[in-house]
Amino acid sequence: MANRNPFAIVAIAIFLLTGVVVAIGVAGTILLLLYTLVSVVLSSVFGIELPKLR
Repeated sequence: MANRNPFAIVAIAIFLLTGVVVAIGVAGTILLLLYTLVSVVLSSVFGIELPKLR
């Protein structure tokens, strides 16, 4: 069995947590842009307004 370096394990854990936070941020930004685009299209074409996000 390989030697387990505790510093390497902590570094990998921090790296993975940072990746998860960045992925959630990117997904949230994409969803917000899609919501805005759909809201603009619906309001201009059909006159339907979606609720405003705060």
